[in-house]
Amino acid sequence: MNKILSGSFVRFAASALGSCLVDFSVFQIMLLLTKDRFPAVYIMASTCVAKIASGLFNYVINKTLVFKNRKNDVSSVWKYLMLWATLMFLSGSIVGILYQMTGAPEVLLKAITDTLLFFFSYFIQKKLIFKQ
Repeated sequence: MNKILSGSFVRFAASALGSCLVDFSVFQIMLLLTKDRFPAVYIMASTCVAKIASGLFNYVINKTLVFKNRKNDVSSVWKYLMLWATLMFLSGSIVGILYQMTGAPEVLLKAITDTLLFFFSYFIQKKLIFKQ
């Protein structure tokens, strides 16, 4: 349990909270702007725009403050982009499917989905992207 609450995990959780605020704010704004105009794709479109904004924020914070990776290697950028694209696709797809199945509020479904993806993201970033 102590290892789970290590410094990098606590910093990652704080970074994720900041990224979450960016993500959910942009997602909510995009829902308002796109739901009526693009009903077939508004969830995925809103997810993409929100993930771009939060992904940029998250990469910089995680690289420099969470995992303290000072290397100027391009490989971490490419690995992060692959993870980011995967998370974006999973988040948008799962939220869309759950919305179709339940009709529950999109933001609630996103919160549940992204919370589960958070643990997957931490493991991948720690072990594969910023290698700690």
